[in-house]
Amino acid sequence: MRNVFFLICILFFSHNVMAEEIEQSKTDIILSDLASPFTTDAKYILLGGTLITTYIALNKEDFSEKTANRVAHDPPLGNYGYIGEALGWGYLNAIYTMGHLIHGYFYKKDKSLQRAEMMADASFYTLLTTAAIKTAVKARRPEYPEENDSFPSGHASMSFAFASVVTAEHGLYLGLPAYAIASFISVSRVNDGRHWSHDVLAGATIGASFGWGVYLNHRKKKSPFFLTILPNADLKSATFMSAYSF
Repeated sequence: MRNVFFLICILFFSHNVMAEEIEQSKTDIILSDLASPFTTDAKYILLGGTLITTYIALNKEDFSEKTANRVAHDPPLGNYGYIGEALGWGYLNAIYTMGHLIHGYFYKKDKSLQRAEMMADASFYTLLTTAAIKTAVKARRPEYPEENDSFPSGHASMSFAFASVVTAEHGLYLGLPAYAIASFISVSRVNDGRHWSHDVLAGATIGASFGWGVYLNHRKKKSPFFLTILPNADLKSATFMSAYSF
């Protein structure tokens, strides 16, 4: 993935800028961020997303293949899928990180530096996890069978990591548009025959889990809500579950 080196550089730079503010060792921080989808309330996203992705993957003929066939004859985004393809390479994550890093560094704004570090961390661990799973699974793409890096979608994972950090830090006013962009990017990958439906669901799950997980780990707080999707007992439908604490 062509944005790996760029994001590694951003992560390295942001950690060095924040070095004076960090009391924990970098090793402890890295390990706690890597584990954050399991140790924070982001586990609800990870659990629900993993279950529904697994269900759809195991029923590929009924879901992913039918969707791919429909899209091949009538792509919902038409010829505009290239926009999602261009946006999904991690540029949104990088722009957010660099913007807050520069603002925090020159104007001495600790919150901006923290936001830069948070986005860099969430993006890097999302990218690392996505690349590792791609290498292990080696799934072929719907319309590009010569390529074996379909599962999970890196575009979906990076865009949902971006949207989750934006929502966590800035609220729904900016979060809803960010998630709309992430959804557009994810749909564009199915639209263009680059991914199966379960690829983008898995990518979205990874990105959202790290986006919220890293945020909750950095802020040392519990989420006031959770959202998840769980298959029903009949395995023919799913239930959307949510809760909010006042």
